[in-house]
Amino acid sequence: MNQTVNKKDSLLNDFICTVTFICSLMVVGIHQYNAGTLDEISVTALFEGFLAHGIFISAVPCFFILSGFLFFRNTGKINDVYKKQIKRIKSVLIPFLVWSCFYCMLNYAKKFVTGENIVFSPIYFIKEIVFYIHCFSLWYMFQLIVYIVLAPAIFLILKSKKISFILLILLCFIGLVYTPVISISVCGNERALFQVSFFAYYFLGCFAAKYFEPKKLINIAEKIPMSVYIYFWYYLELYSL
Repeated sequence: MNQTVNKKDSLLNDFICTVTFICSLMVVGIHQYNAGTLDEISVTALFEGFLAHGIFISAVPCFFILSGFLFFRNTGKINDVYKKQIKRIKSVLIPFLVWSCFYCMLNYAKKFVTGENIVFSPIYFIKEIVFYIHCFSLWYMFQLIVYIVLAPAIFLILKSKKISFILLILLCFIGLVYTPVISISVCGNERALFQVSFFAYYFLGCFAAKYFEPKKLINIAEKIPMSVYIYFWYYLELYSL
């Protein structure tokens, strides 16, 4: 029995590692786009744009799905949720704050070296860090932190398969068609507090962790042709970003 469980866990871990590795390469591809502006039409620009601004963008939803799946995998009790929230403080919250603070300090160092006027305020400094003013790429971790905070509420919703499924459908429809974003203006920058479209991906992972066997998910993923994945993700990203 233990060998069977270990084999399933090993199979799932290998699958997740493979997907994570591929998605990581895709994220690198997004940020390596250098084909020029849209008015510079060429075969290279069109191909690179199709990859970097189309197919590769699907890596972000995949990471949200995996994050939701891994968080709610093996969470049978509310105490399991609290324990995972505490673990995420070390693996998500602290790295987020450290990197945001680092870039914030770099900005102050730049102003000091260039002789720009530096106006320091503790409250403003905290806002700069919390809302990643000087490192926009931290938006993903910020959204993830918001979803982790909502984990107890998500756990209660997941107790009912019917309610969870209905909510998932609503999130997909609202998030991917209307793409609503709850945002605020901080330090002269617009920052999203809650992105419904990406929460839909995250909740999909939560739902899969709760109601699907890992082996069944892997079998489904392996049987669907890659061309279907490409079309599906490209279509969703075309309307969700």
